[in-house]
Amino acid sequence: MSNLVFFERFDGNLSAWTLDTSGGTATIVTKDLSNKLKLNDTSGSNVVSATYPFTAPTGTFIVEADVLQTGSISGLVELLDSSGTVIATVDTQSSGGTASFSTDTVGASTCAWVNATYNEVVLVVDPVGDTIRFYWYDRSGGGGTYPQKFLAEKAYSGSTIAKIRFSTKAGQTGTVYIDEVRVFSVDIGIIGDSVADGKVFWSNEPGVSYRVTSVTAGAPDENSSPSYQLGQLIGSHWAGNRGFGGATSNSVKNNIQSTIIDQGFTKCFIHVGINDIHSRVAIATLESNVSTCATTLTSGGIAASDVYIANVYGSPYFTTQAMIDDRIAFNIWVSELCVTNGYTLVDSDYYISDHPTYPNQQKTGYDAPDGIHLTPTGTGALAQALYDAMFVNIPPKTQMSII
Repeated sequence: MSNLVFFERFDGNLSAWTLDTSGGTATIVTKDLSNKLKLNDTSGSNVVSATYPFTAPTGTFIVEADVLQTGSISGLVELLDSSGTVIATVDTQSSGGTASFSTDTVGASTCAWVNATYNEVVLVVDPVGDTIRFYWYDRSGGGGTYPQKFLAEKAYSGSTIAKIRFSTKAGQTGTVYIDEVRVFSVDIGIIGDSVADGKVFWSNEPGVSYRVTSVTAGAPDENSSPSYQLGQLIGSHWAGNRGFGGATSNSVKNNIQSTIIDQGFTKCFIHVGINDIHSRVAIATLESNVSTCATTLTSGGIAASDVYIANVYGSPYFTTQAMIDDRIAFNIWVSELCVTNGYTLVDSDYYISDHPTYPNQQKTGYDAPDGIHLTPTGTGALAQALYDAMFVNIPPKTQMSII
């Protein structure tokens, strides 16, 4: 069931890559606690690049990579055909805080870009419609930033994309770092809060300290996110991670169209409610926002049964009886919402809460331990809950467990 074409964390070597080191060096280094590809350009005339071939899917697919450039240099992310002709280019221009995007049939246009920090480049390729969309994630703010869609989608020639290349730019010197390179057919998208993202042992936000550091161990754990663990349960699969810290039902509602529908995902897992309940958002507002998220997905072409909605597990983060009551009320409501509309409930309450003795906290070993987030073991339980909802069809147990 794998939809994963290519996944590179630079934990091995560069033997599968074609390197151009005429302008400097291309090496794997440890930076910010994890391995990255380092393109170090010292020439001022030639370039340094690394190219990887892949077989593109016939349907819509996504190319993702984290980019950081230092010094007066631009990092290029390019999609090529088999002969090396450039089909699409993202140019992270080092001057002016801008990036540009172009294809082989449509000229470049620019958008804002944050220099000297990690940014995630996302290219959504539709080989049927011959279009490419460019998104970028500004990670300079330390989390909580939604993807910025770059202007309109651009047409391309329709040539089969067969390679990805990361490169410096001729005439410049400096260093470009690359990490978390993925090519995958669109399938499952995960959207929601920091738990959906994978904090505190991992984050898809490369500019935050949670990226690869644990609050308890102080060491990388790149495999602990729900998206990664779900993929391992399915089998070398990839679920698009669109979660991030601070997400509420309202912010997810306002961005689910551009983040999930416009990027072509055919299934979606929504994980919200913790931040709403803790910040005392009216339960009716939380419910309305989640309902709107679900109808946005189905209006966008996702089958109701492929809309997966989590309830809220017990947590000492809910410090008052009113918060606990809201959690219980929301869990009952979301169960009824799923039954009424044909959505699929992901019973995180049953899998993660410490029933029956301590239903208002996580099971032993699941707390990060900040009362909110999950350890890799706890995240694995969340991934298992989603997997079971998708493939095992285990009846929800929530109402039995909380009453």
